[in-house]
Amino acid sequence: AREAVFGWVREQYESFYEYFYDGHPGNDEPATYSPGWMPDGFEYATTLEIAGGEVYIYTNANGAIAQFSYSTTPDNFGFYVETVDYEHRTVYINGLVGDLYIPYDDSLSSELLWRDSTGNTIFSVSAPIEEALLIKIAEHIEK
Repeated sequence: AREAVFGWVREQYESFYEYFYDGHPGNDEPATYSPGWMPDGFEYATTLEIAGGEVYIYTNANGAIAQFSYSTTPDNFGFYVETVDYEHRTVYINGLVGDLYIPYDDSLSSELLWRDSTGNTIFSVSAPIEEALLIKIAEHIEK
């Protein structure tokens, strides 16, 4: 049964969630993704490569950082999300289920993670902005 279920999974620990890939990567060439929209004031800063994907970093005049990350079926790679002092909500991004983590401290960034329809690609958007804008960034990711 384990062979039939694979993809990005979430596992809870005491103070954080780990998102990791469980299963066999597909043979297809992975797609690349980029943000198609960012809130006013955020300017592109740099792109970093990560296992199976990239991280796009944006900054604004106040020094706030917004980032979009994605990864496709990597080996030994995961996303970690703090759960202490964060509220968790389930949201939808273009019909796909996502996990939104909102800090109780407004100076910290909210984080939104979701998977593509195949379960092979995970996406993350984080920034110290309101929920609606974070979801709007996610809804405008371009393949």
